[in-house]
Amino acid sequence: MKQIRSALVALSMSFSPVMPALAGSGSGAVNDVTGTALSGYDAVSYFESGGPIQGIPKYAATYQGLGYLFASAEHRDAFNADPNRYAPQYGGFCAIAAANGLKVTIDPHAYTVIDKKLYVNHSMVANEAFAKDPAGNIGKADKNWPEVQKIDGPTR
Repeated sequence: MKQIRSALVALSMSFSPVMPALAGSGSGAVNDVTGTALSGYDAVSYFESGGPIQGIPKYAATYQGLGYLFASAEHRDAFNADPNRYAPQYGGFCAIAAANGLKVTIDPHAYTVIDKKLYVNHSMVANEAFAKDPAGNIGKADKNWPEVQKIDGPTR
């Protein structure tokens, strides 16, 4: 576990120019410079369009204090009708990092949908690590998230 934690910290440091860390509130669920969840990608697109599509400000919504962007009015309306169905787990932070007690930014293309829930990760490497034991990683992340979410901003 210590090796995974070290690898995640090293990865987040190496990707910091691409995935900027943000200061956040105690809930710390914003992980993009635009102040939007999922780096501005459409949360509904992960479920309905076969993968992430960049959202546009014209179709915006707010859920639990986070801004979300959508590619269409239909996606925005679907999200507003059932945001819990579409919102990413762990405040949109890296799932494998949360499993290891860290709060790390994400690559919106490194994701997995399991049991109708969206899990995003920092990188494709992190996504592969998450996929090796999804049930175990979800269990650990669920256990750790109440404390991890209190971290002010990503741990990088």
